[in-house]
Amino acid sequence: LPLSVSGIGVREGALVILLAPFGISSAQAVACSFLLLAGLLVMVCIGGLLTPGMYLRTGKAAAE
Repeated sequence: LPLSVSGIGVREGALVILLAPFGISSAQAVACSFLLLAGLLVMVCIGGLLTPGMYLRTGKAAAE
């Protein structure tokens, strides 16, 4: 049972194995994995910025 933080290490290993038959090098697969992680972090940050605004907006509508 692998224990990792945010799947780091497991994701890289899986992509190296899965992309090897397509001629993708290990370095390119690891770079792709970090790009996927960066995209996930960007989406999480956007959601974290929008969520409080949604709660404030619904609270104002309920108070009126």
